[in-house]
Amino acid sequence: MKPIFTFLAFITLLVFPAQAQWKQCNGPYGANVYAFGSLGTTLYAGTAGRVFRSENYGMDWVEDNAGMPYNSVTHFVTIDSLLFAGGHNGLYRKSKNDKSWTKLNVSNIIIDTNSVRDVVSSMVANQSTLLVGISRSVYRSEDNGNTWVQTNFNFAFGKVTALKVIGEFVYVGCEYGSIFRSKDNFETVSVGMNNSNRFQINDFAEIDSTIFAVSDAGRILRSEDNGATALEISSGPPWLGPIYSLLVIENTLLAATARGIFRSNDKAKSWQQSDSGIVEALGFKVVRSLFKMGTMLFAGNSPQGVFLSTDNGVHWTEMNNGLTDQNINDIAVIGNSLFTVSEGRECVFLSDDGGDNWLTIPLVNKSVTKFAVIDSTLFAGTYEYDKNRNLTGGVVRSSDLGKTWAASSIFTNSEITALEVSGTTLFAVTKNNGAYRSNDFGASWVSLNLGVPNETIKQIIVLGPKLFAIGTAGVYNSIDSGESWVNAKWKYRDYYGIYGAIGTTILAGAGGYENRGAEYSDDEGKTWKSVAREYLYFISFTKQEETMYAASSYTIQTGPNSMGYTKVYRCSDYGKNWTTIITDSVKLCNTIKITGSTFFAGTRMGLLKYDLSTVSTNDRQNDAPTLPHLVCYPNPVGNTVTIDRLSRSFSASTSIKYTITTLSGQVIMDFVQNDEHFSIPTDTLGNGVYFMTAQQGTARSTTVFTVMK
Repeated sequence: MKPIFTFLAFITLLVFPAQAQWKQCNGPYGANVYAFGSLGTTLYAGTAGRVFRSENYGMDWVEDNAGMPYNSVTHFVTIDSLLFAGGHNGLYRKSKNDKSWTKLNVSNIIIDTNSVRDVVSSMVANQSTLLVGISRSVYRSEDNGNTWVQTNFNFAFGKVTALKVIGEFVYVGCEYGSIFRSKDNFETVSVGMNNSNRFQINDFAEIDSTIFAVSDAGRILRSEDNGATALEISSGPPWLGPIYSLLVIENTLLAATARGIFRSNDKAKSWQQSDSGIVEALGFKVVRSLFKMGTMLFAGNSPQGVFLSTDNGVHWTEMNNGLTDQNINDIAVIGNSLFTVSEGRECVFLSDDGGDNWLTIPLVNKSVTKFAVIDSTLFAGTYEYDKNRNLTGGVVRSSDLGKTWAASSIFTNSEITALEVSGTTLFAVTKNNGAYRSNDFGASWVSLNLGVPNETIKQIIVLGPKLFAIGTAGVYNSIDSGESWVNAKWKYRDYYGIYGAIGTTILAGAGGYENRGAEYSDDEGKTWKSVAREYLYFISFTKQEETMYAASSYTIQTGPNSMGYTKVYRCSDYGKNWTTIITDSVKLCNTIKITGSTFFAGTRMGLLKYDLSTVSTNDRQNDAPTLPHLVCYPNPVGNTVTIDRLSRSFSASTSIKYTITTLSGQVIMDFVQNDEHFSIPTDTLGNGVYFMTAQQGTARSTTVFTVMK
């Protein structure tokens, strides 16, 4: 009886469940960390998309984003028992006991919440006064953000990028290099540190009455008179690029830069590297923030995440457990092995248990953009930089599930943007240097020449034995694996950013370009038809046997506060009709992949998964009206099932088509039947769970049943 109970319970979940949801995978770990804050002993980290919280000094992290939409949090400020978080989507506040963040919409100041004025570019607390830089102004609140006053000075020298309280002054740094200071919370303002360079000021610090200002160009200014005047330090730091922030530990100055962490014990006259344990990514160690909490130091790295030092910044240890904010670009599956890659990381991530545990596989000096699989061999398109910062693309391959990798090819001055497979032939498309073909698992490569001057391949579509190359000005067809090409004479659509193929059908999606919709062609591109559904903007395809799945994006809001959401659709008739199978939206999706009954979505906020076997019939919707309560019995079914549609109002003049499908959409049986009450044999169906759909024109009714013999 236990199996029967299990199946009946499963049926109950399918018909009467709470809505299924995307779930964050337990990794891969890492993030672009921009800022830190604290409330008591609770540590907060602001990333490129969310806020995370740690109750044990960075050992473990949990998302703390309730009430806050997607937001690059770049600043934290604590006033008494309140924490303020500012970033690209505005200013938020919470206390230790609050379950969610409260948006501080400075209503009398920020009229258009979609404008750049809603971006918090700097923030500081001067005792109980909160000062916030938005655009070219500083706003002031004396009551924890409930009411606001726009201060009297508007900075004509770009947005306010740095605010710091040092002694009796609040120092202001601007986008184009100007520096100001105020003694009275910006009732009055004076010019400070006579800065003549035009580079953005990012932070200030003070050691023994000496004030330092640092910029995006790696410049350091030093003032010995409370910021009235300053000199640029001429000895020169040992790095190129931005200095993001400063931290003072006793009389030591730490600088977070694009090249790592540096320390100076002589007021910035000389510097030493101080980031042992932080690994380079593509030649950089981008550290954007430094934070002191008791005797511990925390560093925010991009894209690896949080690092901890307990020896004043000499050695650092990665502390990313639970920090799931990677930008996942692609997904590959070989058997039970799941592979992902994250933007800017020199590694591949591997999970053998559906995303619960992950192994990081290093790829020295290489970042992966795309995957392809031939049999059990995994190919990865990469890019890297040489010592002169010249870009090089390549393909590497692994025949042992990522344990070891062999270099397959190098394409100069370009990264790999796509890998496509036709049988055992591999095609690599580069960003700037066209496309290449390999017939020997990447051991050697041949350039694909369209034979058209100044024409470069941007994408390749594999349609059975035929190839279609999307060029910069047209589309070309090859029937000999790319040896020769002819003009395909498509009605070319240069706004389509993504193509897919299944059977003899080509699918075209706008790739994120709104208001373009999606189309399909069943005659090799000669004619195109709109899909039988509005508002589809395909951004990614994944296939399972003869069923195509597509991620389609839509946008909520406009401007810098806009948010891209994605739903998943299924098509079993080669592009004509699409059904929503996952109505729970996923944010900022890059790619999707199905394996078994599980979907994985690579997003800008990590890797998510969705168990399709838990989706109710109410979750599977399309634009056609769905008539509930089509009845199948007995349930579970043996060798015969009875179908009753007596309570359904179908027309008597038109035939009704019935379809039986698996949970993943595979059509097992279809037939036409006009009777309202009838039985059919199920002896050809294996044990399992199935959907039964009755459709007449645009009206349809769906139910679920289990076969158990």
